[in-house]
Amino acid sequence: MWLVGNPLYAVWKCETVERKVDKGTVIVMENMVYHEATFGFNVYIRGLRLWLTKKIDPNEPVQQLGLLNVVPQKVAVVPTHHMACGPQIDMGNGIRVNLNRRTRCTGYATINDPEILNKMVVPSMNVSFEGLQTTLKKLNEDLKSRPLQGTILNVETTTMKTFEGFGGSGDMDPDQTCWHEDGNKFKRFTQIIRVFYVIGPPANEQIMIEDFIPQVTQRGDIMKACHFETWTQVMTRVSTWIPNQTGVRIVNLQTQYTKYSEYNGEVRVASDSTDDYVTNLADRKLMKIMRVFFVTRPGPGPPQIGHLSCRTFLPVRKSRADFESMSETMFRITAWLKVTGMQIFSVETHQFLFKENRASGVEQDKCNIINQGMSGKKYITAVSVYFAYPFQEPHPAYLPPVYTMYDPNNAQSSASCAIL
Repeated sequence: MWLVGNPLYAVWKCETVERKVDKGTVIVMENMVYHEATFGFNVYIRGLRLWLTKKIDPNEPVQQLGLLNVVPQKVAVVPTHHMACGPQIDMGNGIRVNLNRRTRCTGYATINDPEILNKMVVPSMNVSFEGLQTTLKKLNEDLKSRPLQGTILNVETTTMKTFEGFGGSGDMDPDQTCWHEDGNKFKRFTQIIRVFYVIGPPANEQIMIEDFIPQVTQRGDIMKACHFETWTQVMTRVSTWIPNQTGVRIVNLQTQYTKYSEYNGEVRVASDSTDDYVTNLADRKLMKIMRVFFVTRPGPGPPQIGHLSCRTFLPVRKSRADFESMSETMFRITAWLKVTGMQIFSVETHQFLFKENRASGVEQDKCNIINQGMSGKKYITAVSVYFAYPFQEPHPAYLPPVYTMYDPNNAQSSASCAIL
């Protein structure tokens, strides 16, 4: 309906956005900072952000958008047991003697039988979900026989709460726009795939995902943690990879935070997992990864891009915990784009964990993050803009003046500085 009332605009990208409801029913979209209570009650609203462009031809028909939600299939997680014996020696006459005592081996198996799933006594403890690549493979098989009625605009992954405490069945409504959480209970979140498309003739497109995970630069051990690539190094790998892809169309670049574990120098990043267990009682290790979504279709592919570059715009920090608004940040972004003349390739809204001792309030280049247990957290919203070729940073004199940036090490903070 909004596009019908604004026929001069076309949607360039859709993205799911979440906002915490602080008081009553008032939702402040301008806030670039939100606080997540440790053991309190948090309420969130989920909406849709449209990135728009003016039509070149105002007589073009009004866009009609479609949405396909893809939910990973539930699987039952059941323990498996079997008895194992040690080496045997042959005593002759068909007699074999075990040299070691028998041991019980325990493992787990996943079963997607609906009858077994329905009989689970405590679903929150015995139900999980298929991985991202398995879910995507099933989606593409389905699209071969039932193609989308249109052309894919962009694809994203987003999370839905499926369990809290020991309640819930694991079923979810992907169209739900409001949800809440109790900080005193453990929670489970499931990753779903969202496909936005422009309604029209079927394009018979297949969807692909490539995750870029920070590599270990210094191996740790049982006493010290591993060191990882910086975000700049990860994005350098992305910019090298994209031009080498043929016959594909990049539809989204999405910053993801996925759980990881490390022990004695061995690191496991659960980028394919769609099932995430969260509790405020323990620290939570997260790895920042870049997820690239692209599509293939029959026939020649679109022209390739050159060297991908990225500019992340953070809200200017005015005081200890006060940052500029979304409108103020967007004003600076618009001015920067006008001065540089850069054509946007992609854009996204994402969050950083607030770090009070940093001048900007965030650790922008760090990839491995530890969310401390037993403590509340604040998150800073940022906008990252991607370009198909390198850019030249303009002189500050050509950009709008900004607030005096707060310096956590100097309460007077007299130096004027712009954080883009």
